[in-house]
Amino acid sequence: VEGTSQSGLEEALVTRPAGGFATRIDRTTEKGVQVAKRAVGLLLDAPATWDNSFANVWVNQKVAQSFLARTSFLLTHLELYVFDQPEIQGPDILQVSIAADGGNGPGAILANTARQGQQNWTWVPFSYYPWVSLTAGQRYWIVAEDTEPRPKGYEWAMNTVSGYANGEARLYEANTGTWANGTGADLFFKVRTGLSWLTDLL
Repeated sequence: VEGTSQSGLEEALVTRPAGGFATRIDRTTEKGVQVAKRAVGLLLDAPATWDNSFANVWVNQKVAQSFLARTSFLLTHLELYVFDQPEIQGPDILQVSIAADGGNGPGAILANTARQGQQNWTWVPFSYYPWVSLTAGQRYWIVAEDTEPRPKGYEWAMNTVSGYANGEARLYEANTGTWANGTGADLFFKVRTGLSWLTDLL
């Protein structure tokens, strides 16, 4: 699928799917206690539709998406719907961090990881260890950054019309050192926990 680049701020923003916390776990009863079994629990899922917009991630242009933790849990990995641009000759490593809320954008970095993506639109998984402890009711940010110059780097899928009520996309403006509002856009992401035993996540 070929994305449609936007000018200015929209060029760097992406959208995250509507829905909120989706339960993808099998519940059983054991000794009178309701439990949920799943090797990998999906807590936040991407939007059902995509308008082919995307945000560009390259040197000096970080992109972030916030989300609300509606339950306390350990984040083990997440997935981003991204496209590694083919112009680069060598490996292009996308760095993805989990950050606390800084009020007007990402704050302190809680964890980070990095990996090579693919030169097509696909969900790319990013694992975290130690696992990241998130607290119910708190807002967190997923921050993507790259060292490749424009027009290389990555494209991160988004919807220009918000599909996720509990978060928003933001673009880091290197010249001012501030995070610009995403004008209602959301980036596509999935948040997962790898715990095999969970109790009433939602």
